[in-house]
Amino acid sequence: MRMKIFLITNIDPSHPLKGGVERYVMSLGKWLRSRGIHVTLIGKGAEPEVRPDYFDEFVSVNPSGDIPNTQFVKMLSKHARKIRIPSDAILHAQRPDYLLPFLSRKNRKLCTLHGNPAEVIRSKKSMAVAALYRLIERRVIPKCDALVFVDSQTLSAYKRRFPKHASKFLKIPIGYDPSLFFPEDKKEARKKLRIPENRKVILFVGRFEPEKRIPKLIDVFLNLESRSAMLILIGSGRDEDLIRSIAGSRPSIKILPPQDSDALRLYYSAADVLALLSSHEGRPTVILEAMACGCPVVATPVGDIPEMVEHTKEGFVTDIPKAAHFIEMALEIPGSFRPFVLEKASLFTNDIVFSKLLDLYRSLSSMNEGKNSKKKPSRKSAQSLRRPSAGKPEKPLKNETPRATWQATQQQTSQQQTRPRTTQ
Repeated sequence: MRMKIFLITNIDPSHPLKGGVERYVMSLGKWLRSRGIHVTLIGKGAEPEVRPDYFDEFVSVNPSGDIPNTQFVKMLSKHARKIRIPSDAILHAQRPDYLLPFLSRKNRKLCTLHGNPAEVIRSKKSMAVAALYRLIERRVIPKCDALVFVDSQTLSAYKRRFPKHASKFLKIPIGYDPSLFFPEDKKEARKKLRIPENRKVILFVGRFEPEKRIPKLIDVFLNLESRSAMLILIGSGRDEDLIRSIAGSRPSIKILPPQDSDALRLYYSAADVLALLSSHEGRPTVILEAMACGCPVVATPVGDIPEMVEHTKEGFVTDIPKAAHFIEMALEIPGSFRPFVLEKASLFTNDIVFSKLLDLYRSLSSMNEGKNSKKKPSRKSAQSLRRPSAGKPEKPLKNETPRATWQATQQQTSQQQTRPRTTQ
């Protein structure tokens, strides 16, 4: 039977993708479909005309346009009962609150946390909104069959908050599509983008949101000693008006709307350094994309950035007071980082990362098969997953969870493969 996955997230697939979560979901849909899995996206916006490579079906809960996460959850609640979801489908949300309207469904439920949403909401919203979100998490997380964390810090934080459910938690980092992000010749890339060869290019790609601290990045840029440097900011978001007012009419600062993958590849290849001075991050997709194109990184030590960027090898990890110093260093020797960033990026391709997620889907699907079997299982075996052992009768595994079955699969896979794999 064909596996069915419902991806639930607050994105509009008909618009250029602003951030890492959007690109993660679209890449995941495309990768799953290429392996014969039926993918439905539950999102927002008008139905896109051409997205057949990414999903089989698209369900929009708000066709008219962009809405914040709180409104998206309300629209999900309004339409949840009308959405036809087969009982054997897996619901995969990109935030815990997106699953709230679907808790009454008997489907297996999976949630991926891209960074720490509770901390981000606490820093951006009122105390009442932050408290409400935490209440929602306390209701949703016990109902999830598995929770995937893309970074180690958030995984540790949620293990402390939800110790009774830690057996359902696992880390699967984000990846990138090597068919979209690879090194272009720097001179040719700059020629296509009309960037002079003698300019030192600092690049930012992402959402223009407060946690990205783009005004701080502009301030750092304006204090650089290099007079040939230019700053390119690609994205959109709530801070856009503020950013434009700070940048003013300076010709050395260029602000661009979100770009498609082909254009981003050129900008990554043309840049001397990617700068990311965020206050909160999970495991930023833009860092992998930039490194896959040969671009080093200067970033703050938040989320999994210290794991992604080895200081002095693939770039520099620094606090804001020293950011200007390290950006200057990166601009002086950009080519020296190239072999190291390419090697690091090669460990996190979508094939490597999404294969781990597919193994988790299969574990959850096997639970469905056991639930739907004609013979009613015992209470003990109903809470277990089973896996075959070569040449021996199959035996139930004690205290088995989707995470445990997934880990066993990864151990078997790592023994069979010789190429480097990501660590858990």
